[in-house]
Amino acid sequence: MNQLEKLDKILIGLASAKMDTEPIEQQNSGHKMKDICNILEIPIEKGEDQILEGILLSDGYIEHAEQVFKILIKITCKGIDFINKGGYEKLEEEVFRNQMKDELEMKLIKSNLITNKWSKYGVIASIIFSIIALIISIITMLHVK
Repeated sequence: MNQLEKLDKILIGLASAKMDTEPIEQQNSGHKMKDICNILEIPIEKGEDQILEGILLSDGYIEHAEQVFKILIKITCKGIDFINKGGYEKLEEEVFRNQMKDELEMKLIKSNLITNKWSKYGVIASIIFSIIALIISIITMLHVK
């Protein structure tokens, strides 16, 4: 399971917990996100829980809610909207699509610049050949008389 899948699963779990009851609370003296990952059966490396929590907090998708002797992690409205729109996996797809679109647009622009450059050369060449043809026809007309 990659990091984006883990983040999405955490948000989905928190959203489900919010709909059913209260936010998932810290079960022991360990780190809060570690407990959530254990409850949701998300495999994490040492210290990864803090990274996941930091990402979700900085993106504004979760917040800490303090109660007497408890610290809760709950999903924000922004987090619910985000997960309803597809979450991090969807965001990654959109970013990838936009990058591909930008690359294609750059290739088209470069192609158009090259095409325009050669078109200009073609126009210049036809003007030169037209002038040469005109000079030849004038010279020919002068020799005929």
